[in-house]
Amino acid sequence: MSTRADSLLRAAAPNPSQRLCFTVISTSGGEELVLTIKGALDLGLARPLWQLSDSGTRAYTSYVIDLTEVDDVFGSGLACLIMFVRRVHGRGGQVRVLAGSGQMALARRCAQLLSPLDA
Repeated sequence: MSTRADSLLRAAAPNPSQRLCFTVISTSGGEELVLTIKGALDLGLARPLWQLSDSGTRAYTSYVIDLTEVDDVFGSGLACLIMFVRRVHGRGGQVRVLAGSGQMALARRCAQLLSPLDA
């Protein structure tokens, strides 16, 4: 785990039902950061996602947001996700979102909200 991701993990929201796990995977094109969100997808994600997408900090070439362990979704969490994707795309990065088979409604909603950002 990178030092930057580790520090963001410690600075994550105080909501005890929410956990952010960061994993850095080296790829041939650079480094990919995998963010596994556990618990609620809510406003508590704003600060760590904003810091990760800050153009003044180390940028990863690719991000994977793993929602397979999300058990509750709030509009504020989706808004945080959209802002994150916009910022990453704005500097030429890529974001992929993973959802489990039992989360098809979540996956469809994320796809609907994020697809205009790919254009």
